[in-house]
Amino acid sequence: MPGREKFNMHGCNPVDTPLPGGWRKEDATSAEVVDATVYRQLVGSLMYLVNTRPDICYVVNQLSQAMVKPTKLFWKAGKHVLCYLRGTSGYILWYSQEDEVKLCGFTDADLARSPTNDIKYHHIRDCMQQRIMLLSHIPTKDQDADILMKALTKSKFE
Repeated sequence: MPGREKFNMHGCNPVDTPLPGGWRKEDATSAEVVDATVYRQLVGSLMYLVNTRPDICYVVNQLSQAMVKPTKLFWKAGKHVLCYLRGTSGYILWYSQEDEVKLCGFTDADLARSPTNDIKYHHIRDCMQQRIMLLSHIPTKDQDADILMKALTKSKFE
């Protein structure tokens, strides 16, 4: 886990979510400012982890917005993430060459032939027409992507 000793978190208690449910960065506008250098080191360490821990993507995005003038609220949120990582240190997202290349028949060669973003639209359309992929509406309450977009309560996060 990044910076457990560096950020004096070696004895922290694990928590269940990357960010407390209902956390709002707006509450930090008039709060006490903390050491920006140490804060940036914390956020930088967390940015490194986002590649294999997409579950912290939202909170790292939020923390990144306070790099110039971080407040205690943001510092506490950053430390909360470290406590979350302590409790979930066995979680990791593995990327494989095969998965990246074989996403619905989409290969690196396809990218080389069509460098524009239009290929994504046409590729998805082609997959739908060939019945390789089916797109359907998912109500907001059932969106798994919420974990990457906002702070969730423990029950919703689980």
